[in-house]
Amino acid sequence: MNVPHEFKTHFPASEMAVRKALVAVGDSLRNWGLDEEEVGRTEIVLAEALNNVVEHAYADIGCGDVELRVKCAAKDIDITILDKGVPVPVHVFAKRNGPDLDVAFEDLPEGGFGWMMIQTMSSHLSYQRVGETNCLRMTVPRGSNQKQRSPRRRNAPFHP
Repeated sequence: MNVPHEFKTHFPASEMAVRKALVAVGDSLRNWGLDEEEVGRTEIVLAEALNNVVEHAYADIGCGDVELRVKCAAKDIDITILDKGVPVPVHVFAKRNGPDLDVAFEDLPEGGFGWMMIQTMSSHLSYQRVGETNCLRMTVPRGSNQKQRSPRRRNAPFHP
C-alpha cells in the first residue's frame, strides 16, 4: 500500500449504527488489501470504543452523533472518534490489568475487558475534550508492526 487510504463517516450513536459502521470499515480495509487479522484487530478495537460512546457518552443524553475517521497507511491504522457526549472520566484511561479470573464461574465479572483490549491491541491512545467534543485517537499497528509496537500515550492538541 503506497498511498494512505481514508474512511470517514457520521452516524447516530446507536448499537445498530455502530454495527453498520463496523461493516463499512471492515469492507474498506479489505478493499485496501489488509489481511483478515488486521481487519479483525481493527474491528475489535473500534467495536469496543464505539460501543463505549453509545453506552456511556450518550447514556444520560439519549441521542447524539459520532464521527469516525480511519486512515490506513503501510505500518499503521490511525483511528479518530469524535462525539459530543459527556466527558470521559480520567480513570478510564489508566493502564489496566485484566479482571481477576481466578474465581468461581458465577463470580466472573460481566465487563471490564473492553478498555484492556483496546489498550492491548492499539498504541498511541489519547483522549482530549476540545470544547464540547470528545476526541479519542488510537493507532492499530499493522502486520509485523503489531509485534514491535510500544504502547505510548500522547496528548497532542487536536482541533475537530
